[in-house]
Amino acid sequence: MLARMGSALQLQPTETQSEAFGDLRELLVFRRGLIKDRTAAKTRLKTARYAMLRRLLTQRLGQIERQLARVDAAMKVIVASDPKPAHRLEILISIPGIARRHA
Repeated sequence: MLARMGSALQLQPTETQSEAFGDLRELLVFRRGLIKDRTAAKTRLKTARYAMLRRLLTQRLGQIERQLARVDAAMKVIVASDPKPAHRLEILISIPGIARRHA
C-alpha cells in the first residue's frame, strides 16, 4: 500500500535525522523548560517576603543555572562530535545578529 502511494505520488526518500539531532532536540526542549523555570523563580523571588522562601528560591535559581551550564556543555559536545550539526551551527552563526548561544 505504501509502496504504491510512493510510486503514484513520485515521493523521494528522505534522509533520517541522525541520533545527534534527536539528542540536541531533547536537550533543547529541556533547556527551554529551564529558562521558563528560571523566569518563574525570579518572578516569585521579587514578591516573596518570607525569608525561608527567598532562600529556597535563591537556591533554586542557582540549581537552574548549574543545570543550564550542564545542558549547554552537553549540546556543545554533541555539536562538536557530529559534522552535520557543526556545519549547520557555523552557517547560523555566520548570520549577523545570531550568536552561538542562540543558534
